[in-house]
Amino acid sequence: MIGIVTDSTADIPKELARQHEITVVPLQVIFGKEKFLDGIDLTPGEFYQKLRQVDKLPTTAQPSPGAFEVVYKKVAETCQSIISIHISEKMSGTIRSAQIAKDSLPDLDITIVDSGYVHSPLGLMAIEASRLARKGATKEGILQLVEKFKRSLGILFLVETLQYLKMGGRIGGAKGLLASMLKIQPILTIKEGQVDAFKNVRGWNKARQVMLDTMGETLKADGQAVIFVGHSDSLQEAEELAERCREKFAPRELNIWEIGSVVGTHVGPGTLAAVYFNEFRPDG
Repeated sequence: MIGIVTDSTADIPKELARQHEITVVPLQVIFGKEKFLDGIDLTPGEFYQKLRQVDKLPTTAQPSPGAFEVVYKKVAETCQSIISIHISEKMSGTIRSAQIAKDSLPDLDITIVDSGYVHSPLGLMAIEASRLARKGATKEGILQLVEKFKRSLGILFLVETLQYLKMGGRIGGAKGLLASMLKIQPILTIKEGQVDAFKNVRGWNKARQVMLDTMGETLKADGQAVIFVGHSDSLQEAEELAERCREKFAPRELNIWEIGSVVGTHVGPGTLAAVYFNEFRPDG
């Protein structure tokens, strides 16, 4: 049996993680002197409520190597091999901690994978890897699946305000002010493991339409599309986008996932994301 491990930035709903027997290692969110384990000590709702009340951005911290050691030892009690799939190395030091833990456990068969993503793309990789593992797939087959996901996924997202990117030092104050004055709405993506600009448009509604149009360049309206809509404390917006996706693409699967506290620290409340690909069934 192959055990699947990921981290809390995958934002996998707890019930799904249990259902697919995925072990999730939490990152930390730090408000001043208060430390919270992502998804354990602090729910997304509680996090966004706190975030709106602070004038200084909280910080986040990767799991310690020791936390990974504990998890790997536990998973190894019932699994011969472990595949540990994590947030992009360009976004977090989580993989570095996992590697240190692996090196300290030379008797265990552990493969660490840089997903190149965060949030639901990472979560999807972990879930599909678990599905294959429980069907008896080989480690090589599962790793091939992960690589196929990397090439197949599309992701676009909108941030409601540049405030949190500015507070986190991602943009300069003048640039943020200019964008606000011109009502420019940046559409962002993840490219080569890090957040990248996709396109700037005027206004939120126009940005949502551009997202849908861009998705239409890839997705086939034949009932085979898979779409995940992500949101940070903006369920109504997510439901509206999901309905438009349903009407336009008639997807085989459409889900709404909440963006957790670690990712939410950097994008803020009101973020809207779409993750999409045409369904495929990997070998194995």
